[in-house]
Amino acid sequence: MRYIPTFSLTDPIATLVASISEQLGALSITPNDNQALLRSINHARSVQGLLVIDGKVLTEAQLLTIAEGKRVKAPKALVQEAKRLLSVYQQLDDLQLGSLSSLLATHKSLMVDLDTEGGEYRKGGVGIIKNNKTIHQAPPANTIPTLMKDLFIWLKESDAHPLIKSCVLHYEIEFIYPFNERNETLAFLWQTLILKQQHDLFSYLPIESVIAKQIKQYKRAITVSKKHSDSAPFIEFMLSLINELLGSLTEYTDLDVVITPEVTPQIKTLIQAIQVATEEKGIETFKRETLQQLLKLKDKKSFTQRYLKPALEEKVIEMTIPDKPTSRLQQYRLTKVGKLQ
Repeated sequence: MRYIPTFSLTDPIATLVASISEQLGALSITPNDNQALLRSINHARSVQGLLVIDGKVLTEAQLLTIAEGKRVKAPKALVQEAKRLLSVYQQLDDLQLGSLSSLLATHKSLMVDLDTEGGEYRKGGVGIIKNNKTIHQAPPANTIPTLMKDLFIWLKESDAHPLIKSCVLHYEIEFIYPFNERNETLAFLWQTLILKQQHDLFSYLPIESVIAKQIKQYKRAITVSKKHSDSAPFIEFMLSLINELLGSLTEYTDLDVVITPEVTPQIKTLIQAIQVATEEKGIETFKRETLQQLLKLKDKKSFTQRYLKPALEEKVIEMTIPDKPTSRLQQYRLTKVGKLQ
C-alpha cells in the first residue's frame, strides 16, 4: 500500500491560504540591476538561519564575504560548512522539484569532503529521546527508499494547494528523516522550490532566517504534529509565519527596501548622512574626518567603534583603498547594499 502524507485541512489553514494568496496577488517583482545582489543577500540569510538552527553562528557580513571567496575569521570547519550550504543555495534554480535523484545529489553536495556518506539514505535507526524516554522513533531504515519514492509520487499527483504541499513536504522530510544529517536543510530547500512555483517573490524571502528566531515554536509544531500523526499543526505554524512575513511587505512598493540587511540606528544614521551629502555635494567618497563631521561627532574612537567599523562589517560602506586600510588617502563610500537602505 502506497504511503500518503496525513494532514487535516483545518479552518485556520484555509484562512491562511486565502490570506497569503491575496497578498501575493498584490505583490510583483520588477527585474532590476540589484537582482543578483538581492539573491546573494537572501542566500546568506538563509544559510545564517540554518546555522543558527544548528546552534552555530556566522554574521551575514561574514557569509557574504565567504560567498565572494574571501577569508573570514572563523573556525575552518564552520567556514567549510557555510561554503557547502552557500554553493547549494546558489544552485537553487537548477534543482528539480519532483526529482528524487536531484534530492539525493543535493545531499551529496552538502556532504562533500565529510566522512559521512552523502547522497545515501541512513542505514540505522533514529529516535528522539527526552528524559530517558523515546518521544519519536523515525521509520526504520529499510522503509526509507519506498517512503521517499511514495512521497515524491504524492508531490506530483496531489491536487493540494502548493502552499500546503510545501509545508507537508517539509514536515515529511523531517518525519521520515531519510539521511543521517542535513534533513532540515533539504526540507527548507524543497519547500522553497514549491513556493517559488507559486510566486517568484519567495526567491527573495529567507524563511530560514525567520525560523531561526522562532526555533522553539518550529520544533514544537513538528513535535505536536508527530504526536497526533497529523501535520496540520506544522502547516498552520508555517503558513502563519509566511502570512506575517508577507504582511510586513505590503506597505512597501519596492522589494529592495524590505530585504536589505538589518542594521543598527547608528549605521542608518551614517548611511543617511552620506546619502544627503552625496545629493547636495555631488560626491560619493568621503574621508573619515568628513564622515565624522557630517554626524557632528567629536570623539574619533567612539565614531570608529559605533559607526564606521560596524558599517564596514555589514558591508554597507567600503574603503576606496581596501588593501591599505590606514592610508592617509583612504576614503569611504556606500556599497550597493548600502544604497538599498
